[in-house]
Amino acid sequence: MKNAASLKEISKSVIEGDSIQMVCHLVESDNNLGRSLVIDVNAPRHNNYRQVDHRTIEFIIYKNIKYSLGRKAPGTGDLPVKVDRSKPKWDSSKLAVGNWFSQIQYYKVKSITDKENV
Repeated sequence: MKNAASLKEISKSVIEGDSIQMVCHLVESDNNLGRSLVIDVNAPRHNNYRQVDHRTIEFIIYKNIKYSLGRKAPGTGDLPVKVDRSKPKWDSSKLAVGNWFSQIQYYKVKSITDKENV
């Protein structure tokens, strides 16, 4: 820690952090501090709450419409400006058991008593 250049590099990496892409559900918004509490749906269940600073958001995709700060976000391709209503909402090849986009709940049958009671 005596080298000033390495100390500066470490402090810069701590302050700036890492750029990540999250799929979230908004829980609470605090306009005074400019932060929002969100649930990251791809994170493990026991550690999925995140606090997001509004100033660090580069873009948001909501209902397949991309909202940005007026400049192209790095690493994103061309996204449609408006939703194409002629196309299906879901890609059926990507739907699977355990996929949270699936919109279907799956149950495993343990026993069948008769035709009316499962």
